[in-house]
Amino acid sequence: MAENSVVMNLQSQLEEIEVIQSMFCGESEKVVIANTAPFTDARCYLAGHTQLYDSVLSFTLQQDIFLHSPPDQVKIATSVHCSFPRNYPLSANPRVRVICDGASNNSHINFDTKLAEYISCIEVGEQCMVDIIQWIQENIQKYIQTNSQYSKPAKQPTQSAVTDSTSSRIWIYSHHIYSIVKRKNILNWAEELKLTGFSLPGKPGIIHAEG
Repeated sequence: MAENSVVMNLQSQLEEIEVIQSMFCGESEKVVIANTAPFTDARCYLAGHTQLYDSVLSFTLQQDIFLHSPPDQVKIATSVHCSFPRNYPLSANPRVRVICDGASNNSHINFDTKLAEYISCIEVGEQCMVDIIQWIQENIQKYIQTNSQYSKPAKQPTQSAVTDSTSSRIWIYSHHIYSIVKRKNILNWAEELKLTGFSLPGKPGIIHAEG
């Protein structure tokens, strides 16, 4: 692999993981990096302190996912294990596996098969991990079987409690954000609507808003 390709891939991988860490940082979701050594190696390589990089960046997204609708709604703890091949995203896709607490082996096999089919259809060359996570969230209940050992969610808030809640968080995943005019408009709209957050220009573009 050409040196410039390694640099481009590493920069893209580090940027994407930082975005995912900022997106999933709530009470019931977090990104866990069990082995930080490859990240240190990657930054040293990009800074020119070392001449060789042969590690693989990996992380796990842990989050609670709700399946089905009330009153049959259940909460399961899921772990999305991801590793980035050295040639991702320019010429390869990430390796992803999902583990759900309490789910049967057949459920995992079925879901992993469908997930692999989805990933195989993604065109290489661009970051795609956020898309994969969204696909997992939208499709997991189609394949994961639930049973009584899953934990029941907390009691649903009353209508008055929902009405009193005025703060929320939203992530907008855009194909790209490059225009300086559009970025200025985003800031103006946020100020007008009294929202906080940030936008991440580039391809893809990310907008985070709270208020």
